[in-house]
Amino acid sequence: MADGFAIDVVIDQLRRPVPGGTGTYALGLVQGLVAARTHDVAITLRASRKATEPDPLEGLPFPLSTWPLRQPWSQPLVDVGLFRAGHETALLHTVTLGGPRPRNGQLATLAVHDLLWRSPEMTLTRRGIRWHERAYLRARKQCAGVITGARSVGDELIADGWPSEDVVVIPHGTDHVAAPDLDAARTLLEACGVTGPYIVTASTLEPRKNLARLVEAHRSVRAAGFDLSLVVVGPTGWGNAGLINADATVVAVGHVPSSTLSGLLVGASLVAHVALAEGYGLPVAEAMALGCAVVASTTTPSAVELGAGVLVDPLDVDAIAAGIIALLHDDGRRRAAQVHAAQATASLTWARSATAHLNFWRQRG
Repeated sequence: MADGFAIDVVIDQLRRPVPGGTGTYALGLVQGLVAARTHDVAITLRASRKATEPDPLEGLPFPLSTWPLRQPWSQPLVDVGLFRAGHETALLHTVTLGGPRPRNGQLATLAVHDLLWRSPEMTLTRRGIRWHERAYLRARKQCAGVITGARSVGDELIADGWPSEDVVVIPHGTDHVAAPDLDAARTLLEACGVTGPYIVTASTLEPRKNLARLVEAHRSVRAAGFDLSLVVVGPTGWGNAGLINADATVVAVGHVPSSTLSGLLVGASLVAHVALAEGYGLPVAEAMALGCAVVASTTTPSAVELGAGVLVDPLDVDAIAAGIIALLHDDGRRRAAQVHAAQATASLTWARSATAHLNFWRQRG
């Protein structure tokens, strides 16, 4: 790679109202690129025009180039190739399927976090499924390489036709996780009437996250003699409000600051994440980075690859309940899961991830 190699990193996901786990990846990658301190590339960030204050991209340490429209109006023009990378760009990296097309002579790489739009658990609209599939197929024609965070997704991409040499698995960092604010977490719990032990689950409330079965399993856990609440953290989403309102021992606290979330996770007896389908499952990795014992579904790649405390079939309520009871009943096993969680995530830094990205880009270039 010659000096002055120019890379555009498209982080438009951070301009969206709910950046989600992909936004965490985008921001972590940018911060990791700073920590990697590479001098042989010139990095420019690219996104739509800002729509909110404060600007989520303000203060990022690379030059920022913006398209003249805000989201969601900019996306159709990106899709048809009107908004693109800079003319001087040698390589274009996009953190989602919704990125611009490369110009003639430019290389392109893409982060593919999952193929969940093909999964029945995703419950996307037909329009959403069509958009994802079109964008994905276009990327297959245009991209010189694809990056993903999970080995299982990498295997899925290769099985779907990507050449194995064009697919690289680069684990996400977990060093973005905020330090726990235990006082804020305690104050929030008391305000919600939670004064004793609790389990916590953190995700958007939507059917794919499998809250209905977790609530049912929680009832079984209580019936087995474990008097503890289930605390649900995350945006309301859709499809599960009745589950929360129907049981006083299930408490939804909504979206909370990241330090408060860390405090809730650290203070919990255990963390449960039993989604029906996940691309990576960043909440599991984040909880493990805090040293939490985790009960997670076998369909969550991060839980499988990092070795979460107990893995369960997300379709089996009895198995979910048994997994929770196994950790609650056995203090030694729970402590061992906590120790392993911290050890398994200790090396997962965004600087390491960014360095692996840079190495892949150099190979492609």
